[in-house]
Amino acid sequence: LKELLRYRSKKSNTLSKELLTTLYYGKKLSTYSIATLLNRSHEVARKWMVKHGIPLRSRSDALMMYSKRPFSGDAKEKAI
Repeated sequence: LKELLRYRSKKSNTLSKELLTTLYYGKKLSTYSIATLLNRSHEVARKWMVKHGIPLRSRSDALMMYSKRPFSGDAKEKAI
């Protein structure tokens, strides 16, 4: 995340696609969280995502705390 620190010191106008992808999909940060890290508004973070062609998560995916996995039907698994 050296690029993030470099960005905060330079206040450039854009972030690289790789860094945005890492923060958004790898670290599962929201556009609001990314914007907060960079001291910018969430609209700016969203604009960067659209500019780089990074697809935004759906609202249900963004709010999901745990990844979904298939249910086998086992009673023990159901109790968990």
